[in-house]
Amino acid sequence: MVRAVMPAETRTASPVPAAVTAWNRITPVRASAIRGSLIAAGEKSTVVRIESGLGAGRDVIAKRAKRSGVLREAYVYEHLLPASGSGLRFFGVGSDDDASMAWLFVQDAAGVPFDASIHRHGRLVAEWLAALHASMEEVDANASSRLPRQDATTYATRLRAAGVALRRRQALGDGADGTSIFEACLETCGRLEAGWGRVVELSSLLPPTLVHGDISAENARIVGDAVYLFDWEKVGWGTPSVDVARVDLDTYAARAHEMWGVSSAMVEASAACGAIFRTLSHDWYAKSIRKLDLYRRRLAREMHAAGIAEELR
Repeated sequence: MVRAVMPAETRTASPVPAAVTAWNRITPVRASAIRGSLIAAGEKSTVVRIESGLGAGRDVIAKRAKRSGVLREAYVYEHLLPASGSGLRFFGVGSDDDASMAWLFVQDAAGVPFDASIHRHGRLVAEWLAALHASMEEVDANASSRLPRQDATTYATRLRAAGVALRRRQALGDGADGTSIFEACLETCGRLEAGWGRVVELSSLLPPTLVHGDISAENARIVGDAVYLFDWEKVGWGTPSVDVARVDLDTYAARAHEMWGVSSAMVEASAACGAIFRTLSHDWYAKSIRKLDLYRRRLAREMHAAGIAEELR
């Protein structure tokens, strides 16, 4: 989901009336006289807040995106999250004038954005995530087939795509001073690919489960001691490494030991692998020359931490 709202002069029409219309189609409580506000707009999705006037936590978040993606998120909200005993209220899916698009309606979290640097936040999200993973043993047995695959193979594909894109940019002479940067990036990618067996090993340490794929300040809220995770557009089923990498490892490890009998060392190793996955999940290979080098160094540090290759300098 794109967070930044486009300036008014660059938007041809406000999606707020469309969101209210879609909401009115699925609820007997008409919202035509209720205010709405645009939260975010981008190429893939648009997000609108429909203000109920009943206070924080009572408003509705409307998200417009590809229908296939909306239905996948709806499945998570309706069938998977309730098993954990915690989750935003799901109101339903609304139609759009474009049949390939749809609206998703959920409760507005209205809390404090998750900050991984705050220990309490990391602990709370770790406890919630561990409970969610444990609850997945009791959910729909078809969840693994209804959600996209999320494992080492998924990120290996992204690694190869990065190599192709970097070689193309290098061949096109993208950046007069970027030749050495492209070569360094390709060398790092080559070392990671050569050590991919280690990645597969680390990513298999924890049992497959529901994966959010993008736990961040934009997608998680803290309300008291409650945690609300939303924006499941990158959802999948597989290794939880990429999510575990964002939480307090001691807290998660304690719960994971109770659930699955895994050790703290296994959780830490899985998280190290997850850090690599998080970097590969970004289209870092399309960044500016300066940012390319920053991402290359970040990836090298993550590889070193995972015991895959010596850190590049």
